[in-house]
This record gives sequence, C-alpha cells and structure tokens, in this order.
Amino acid sequence: MFSVGRREDKMTKSVMKYQMRHTGVGRGAGPGAGLEREFQHHQHQYHHPHHYHPRHHHRVGDGGAAFESGYTTYKVTPQVMQVSGVVQKSKTVEELELVKTKGVSQAGAITRGAESPPWTMLPKDLIEKVFAFLPLHSLFQARCVCKCWKSVGISNNLVKLWAEAPASPPYFPVFLSKSEDRRWCGYDHVQQKWLHLPPLTFLPKEAKHILAGDCGLLCLSESPSTALNYVCNPVTRSFKKVPSLSQDYEPGITHMVVDGQSQGFKMIVTLTHYLESTHVFESRHNSWQATSCLPPHFLLWGRRSSAFCNGFLYCVALEVGGMNMEGLIAYDVHSGVWTDVHELPRGMRDDPYVLSCGGRVLVVAAQKNTNGRLTSIRIVEFEPVSRRFLEVTEMPQNVMLDVFKCRGGWKPVAFGDRICVASKKTLSVAVYDMVRRSWHELPKCPLNTKVDVATFCYGPSLQFFQ
Repeated sequence: MFSVGRREDKMTKSVMKYQMRHTGVGRGAGPGAGLEREFQHHQHQYHHPHHYHPRHHHRVGDGGAAFESGYTTYKVTPQVMQVSGVVQKSKTVEELELVKTKGVSQAGAITRGAESPPWTMLPKDLIEKVFAFLPLHSLFQARCVCKCWKSVGISNNLVKLWAEAPASPPYFPVFLSKSEDRRWCGYDHVQQKWLHLPPLTFLPKEAKHILAGDCGLLCLSESPSTALNYVCNPVTRSFKKVPSLSQDYEPGITHMVVDGQSQGFKMIVTLTHYLESTHVFESRHNSWQATSCLPPHFLLWGRRSSAFCNGFLYCVALEVGGMNMEGLIAYDVHSGVWTDVHELPRGMRDDPYVLSCGGRVLVVAAQKNTNGRLTSIRIVEFEPVSRRFLEVTEMPQNVMLDVFKCRGGWKPVAFGDRICVASKKTLSVAVYDMVRRSWHELPKCPLNTKVDVATFCYGPSLQFFQ
C-alpha cells in the first residue's frame, strides 16, 4: 500500500502529464521540461512549506521575451500565454491543490476550464473610447490580447474616435535604412527612446525610396532621381499607385501636404528643366495639374528641401544670369503661384535646408573649410512681415565634434519647438530647444546599416487608406 505522501505525488505527476498532453505548456527546452520543473517545485513546496520562496525558484514559461516590430508585442508570462492573438491560461498551483483536495484518482485527473477574462465583459463602445486615447504603438499591442480587442482595434468607429482625440507628437528624426529589409526608426520624444516603425515589406519592390511624408502617409519612388510612384500608409499596410506625369522628369522638390479634415492630400512637384514648371497631384481628383513656373531667372538643381507653413511652400532657389545669389522663394498652395524672393544671408548659402517649426520658417546651413570639414551650423528665422532673417543660434563646437566628427552628411528636421540635426555617418543627433535655448544630444539610432535621414516627421495615422 502506498503512503499518503507517495499517493499525492503520483496523483500530482499524473495531472502534470495530462496538462502537457492537452495544453502543450512547458515545451521549448525539451518535451515536458517546463512541467517537470514545475512538478519538482510543487514537490518541494508540498514537503517543505516553510522553506519555499518563489524568489529562489524559476517561474515556468516566464521568459520575459518581448518582440517589438511593426507595433506588435507578444509576452509570455507564468499565468497567461498569447499564441496568434488568442489568450491561453496555464494551470496554476491553486488548481492543482483543488484537484488534490477533491481526491481525484490517478487515472482521471480533471481540471477546471479557463474562465472568461474580465475585460471581455466590457461594452464595446467603452473599449473604443479607451483605445482612442492610446498611442498607436500601444493600440497595436492591445490588439494582440484577444479576438475582441482585435476586432475593436480595426473598427471604423475607433478610427473616427482616434482622429478626434488629442494627437500625440510625431516621431522625429526618422532614419531610413538603405538595405533590402526596409527598416526605419523614429525617435519618440515622449518616451525618450527610438522605436522601430511599421515595416514596409508590404510595398511593391519598385517602391524603394521615400521622397516625402505627412500625417502618417509616405510617397515613394523607384530611385531618388525618379518621379514618385506610390503613396502608402504603413500602419494600415495599404498603398495606391499614383498616375504618371505625361513627361519624364527629375524632380527638384517633392512635397506632400495632407488635409486632415477631408482626408485628401496634395503632392507638389517641381521639374528640373529649363521651364522649372510646377505640377500638383490632387488625391480627390486622382490627377495632375500644371501650375505656374518658378520666378524668372531662378532654378532648382538636384533635390532641394522644402517646408510648408501657413499656406505657403518655401524652398531655396538659385538665381542665374545675375548675381548668382541663393534666395528663399514661396509657392502659394491655394492659388498655385510662386511669389517673393528673399536673398539668403551671407554664410547661409552652403547646402541650406528650409524647415517649418511651430509656425515659423527657418533656414539651417553649414559652413565648411577648404578640406570639406564642417566648421559651423547656423540657424536663422525668416520674418515674413519685415522680410528679414533673424539669427536664432549656432551649434556649439563641442556638440558638433561629438555628433558629426567634423565630417559626413547631415540633415535637419523640426517640429514644435525642437530642431534636430542628424548625422548620416555617426547616426548621432543634436537637438536645439527653442524655448530653453539649449542644445542636447539624443541616444544613437539602433540601426546598424547605412542610412538616410528623412526631412519630415512621421506621425502614425489610422485615417487614410483603410
């Protein structure tokens, strides 16, 4: 006859084997390895209750593994396991004790069925209102919890509520990998960390290069020197092909302007040939329209930066046939006419970038020595009323040495009261806070490949291309 202790042990082991066959818990380090460890822990706890402490023992299944890619996180815990978005509960010590107290025989171990999670009893409209205030990457994590939350996460009502809720600051700067995996990262200034943005693997192969972006949309082309081909929303993993222009061209400026209310957008493109004509793509009409040319004697060469501010698109153009000066010109997006020419200050004509920052128009330019090394980076503000350029700041030498090592390409991007100047070579970023009037550095971007720096901010959106 078996002793009471041995009978309890055999019964518990039988329950463990039953769980392993029907739930698959404990797989990974070998068949039943997790359950065997849990059985040994229960043995020790049963025979030595005063010496057991969970801190000194491993927890079954608690790998703490979190995979963050494309706003999806799966986490394995001792009590809950997520498999393909379905929540499965592992049997707890309390359930085993319940089995033992009921005196279940060795041959017929019975366990309780998993109870419904408490969140499944919440009304759908309440869940939608809560989800509407989540950051988008948190919303995508929540969609992986259960089928109910997944259906709520893609409902049209949630999209409407999410659009009406206060918007989170966009991610900037954005680093774009030049490798085939199409990875890209953006810096979250709220959480103060880099985030891997939604993968672009759903796009056609010819959509390789990101030309512009606004309000969560991206426009892409086959190569940096060709016209745009596609517009996509990385969050909804949807895209549309843009009709081609009637003529081949090399774009000088490609800028996207999104109307959040109508959910429409415009693509403004200037053509780098002798006419320097401007074409605008209207998403509502799905067609291109030719508008005015650049001011006389001004032209664009290569890709140029541009900034949209208060209804005008600003960029820098070169005057030919005269003083060969570089000036700031403006395009009225509503009327489709180029206006105003403002000569840039001296020392701001070496590869200048135009930015829009908190309703202000800024120009950022670098100075180099005869060896091509960076010696300074200056920021000035254009004042439309007085038509003057006002000095804002100059990057300190110690910051420049830390970020740029005096070499390599760079690009600026701005939002709100912050201006980021990013190095494509060192993947370092210097930030100027216009309110505090101080510089600081960000952590290095986690990408380990050759990168490019986007001249736009990325604010994920659910509104477009459902």
